[in-house]
Amino acid sequence: MTILFASDEISLSAATSNLFTVMDSAGLTTANFAVRQVGLGADLTDLFAESELSVVHAAYGTEALDTVVGDNFSNPLVSDLAYAERSENVVIDDEPINLIVTPTGNPGVFLAQKEVEVANGSYNRLMLTGLPGLLQTVLLSHDQRTLATHARVQIFQGAARFQTMDIYLVADDVDITLTGASYSSTLFGSGTGYQAVQGEAYNLYLTEAGTKNIIGGPLHLDLEVGRNYGIVIVDAPDITAADILFFDQTPD
Repeated sequence: MTILFASDEISLSAATSNLFTVMDSAGLTTANFAVRQVGLGADLTDLFAESELSVVHAAYGTEALDTVVGDNFSNPLVSDLAYAERSENVVIDDEPINLIVTPTGNPGVFLAQKEVEVANGSYNRLMLTGLPGLLQTVLLSHDQRTLATHARVQIFQGAARFQTMDIYLVADDVDITLTGASYSSTLFGSGTGYQAVQGEAYNLYLTEAGTKNIIGGPLHLDLEVGRNYGIVIVDAPDITAADILFFDQTPD
């Protein structure tokens, strides 16, 4: 017998009728199905669903990195991840785990440590950011849902030299001096989550917060409906500017 879904224990009241619906998980979790108890409005948790993690190296000026669980240095979770690369998804426990980031091949040097606990069946992304010698980690949760009518964009502000900035994601013909920021005063280390946008051509600009002084871009983007995209803002060789990494995240 192959079990495709197994929920935790649920309580059913006497003398009641209960209806459960089985649906496509739609990329919201790693589970094979979404099962909902009609009337409660909440999906049941699949105890067999595995949690997944990808790692993004967004720390300009930092060498290739290994990400290790606990003391398993001989078998890194993600190994030899170079700057501007994003790893494939790997399975992790949804119990608390300790993640350690080291230079590739040098487990004696801990650049960052982070204890994480993720939701059952969730998709997660560990962002490695910060200036050389000051590596920082930010854990983001997300889903892999796609929309037939829109593109979806997720932006992470990982440029450590800028505590805050304004971000403009505008159509090709828009002059940013005549419009407000799409994401204003975006803090270092923060992410937007996925945002639905029209599938069309855009330009992405970065400016100093509260000004029209461009510090990054424009980057031309052609976004297609039914796809997810990741944008990571990073530090640049020019200390007065920021760079942009762009990932097509479909499939993730």
